[in-house]
Amino acid sequence: MIRSSISRFICTLFSCLLVGIVLVSTPSEAQERVEKIKAVFLFKLLKYIDWPDTDEGYVMCLYGKQSFANVLDTIAQANPNMFTVKHIDQLSELKSCHVGFVSRLESVAKANQLITYARAQQIKGLLLVSDQTDFAIRGGGISFQESAERILVILNSGVLQRAQLEPNSRLMQIAEIVREPL
Repeated sequence: MIRSSISRFICTLFSCLLVGIVLVSTPSEAQERVEKIKAVFLFKLLKYIDWPDTDEGYVMCLYGKQSFANVLDTIAQANPNMFTVKHIDQLSELKSCHVGFVSRLESVAKANQLITYARAQQIKGLLLVSDQTDFAIRGGGISFQESAERILVILNSGVLQRAQLEPNSRLMQIAEIVREPL
């Protein structure tokens, strides 16, 4: 009986340790998986939007600190005729981009500078994307929001229309649509 109790205690302790190890490693692995999914979403967006003047392939510009730049670089290397990734530090470099992405790792102020610059310059054919909370509501084109076990795509139809970008019906079906504030 004592041996059975000790055995149960050891099994319980081992199980607790194992669960603890899994719980400690899982958030990091889960976040890495989420970042990869966002990178693929960003890549796939190219196919779900009608772009003006895209004869030479797309230029995806990453502004500031990035959480999944290495994944996008890998995707671009595998699809060199479709798009290139450009890491930018100056807002003026956005004029040569089809997609301008700012990460949640950057400040809201820096993301708002991106929005303000694109609006002031009236850059046509530029899609602004971020995984920051409320980016599309603040005037960005598309934001990725983590919710439960999904990534939501939030699309600001007014911003896309002003940039002369037309989302196709498949993107409209999966996205939550918002209109930019006046």
